Amino acid sequence: DGKCFFTPNVGVGIGAGYATYTSKADLGNYISNTPAVDDENENFEYRVSASGIKEELHLSVIEIPVFLTYRKSLSKKLRLLVHAGFKVSLPLTATYNCSEGMIETKGYYSVYNVEFSDMPNHGFEAINKISYSGNLTTSTARSLFADVGVSFPMGKMGLKLSLYGSYGLNSVLKAQNDLLIDYPGRY
Repeated sequence: DGKCFFTPNVGVGIGAGYATYTSKADLGNYISNTPAVDDENENFEYRVSASGIKEELHLSVIEIPVFLTYRKSLSKKLRLLVHAGFKVSLPLTATYNCSEGMIETKGYYSVYNVEFSDMPNHGFEAINKISYSGNLTTSTARSLFADVGVSFPMGKMGLKLSLYGSYGLNSVLKAQNDLLIDYPGRY
């Protein structure tokens, strides 16, 4: 990062960095019943039950922070550093992978008072070994951040120990369907 000081202690800075994030989700039990329309234009209730779902999300971003900075010498070899500012995260890749769990889909037709299952060609089936993966739709993320730390010179280099916090102002993932799986079976 680059910094420009207006006084011996106060300045502004801008930086660039690369970051990766991983998120894991476990879904023990899931049930949904939603209205749907089949390929013959008939209304029915799409029933989904799932258990043991394990999903991983992976995200890589370029981060650009803009910040105010404060520094103060605490001793000959110890310096206090404080940064606070705004960060933009530009997504490079965003993927999901789900390779564990069971999903069962059924179709209930109230007009006939019948529930269809075990008909994979119509989207009603039990999947005991799921395997879903793909890309996620993302948007630019914005956040506020701050860190407080101390730095020690070590030869021509230095060591900085700090406490860092960030608060996201929006979601990097664009809103998508809230259902685990929709008709005719898109995860």
